[in-house]
Amino acid sequence: MFFRILPPLACLLGIALPVWAEPEIACPSRLSVTASAADMPGWRAVRRAEMGLPLERIAIRQAPDSAEDIPQTGFLRMEQGPRKTILARWDLAEARAAHPALWLVCFYAGTTISLMRELSSEVMSCEYRIESTDTRLEETAICR
Repeated sequence: MFFRILPPLACLLGIALPVWAEPEIACPSRLSVTASAADMPGWRAVRRAEMGLPLERIAIRQAPDSAEDIPQTGFLRMEQGPRKTILARWDLAEARAAHPALWLVCFYAGTTISLMRELSSEVMSCEYRIESTDTRLEETAICR
């Protein structure tokens, strides 16, 4: 509540406030992939309706061509009735001391294609969350 009042009050008083720009990078929750198939004698390739492939997991890496993942610093599993939550967390301060440039890799189910992006130096943590119930599964990845 205090932070909602502070900017308008500062404007009225003519006070300049520092800008707290918290960088945030989120993996897209779905990846659209176009596939093609070679002709097969006696077969016809049929394209299904595009629904997008769901996010499956993330990794933090030291370089875009690295296959080695930086280990998680925290893992939590909670169950409350039909609702289940799994949370993996990476605190990046220690990793940045050894490797200033870090990369977020987003992996998607049903494809070998992944999305990769360098994390700015302001990003100090990443979180991968899986929330499920009997009827829903949602996976999100956010770095801040």
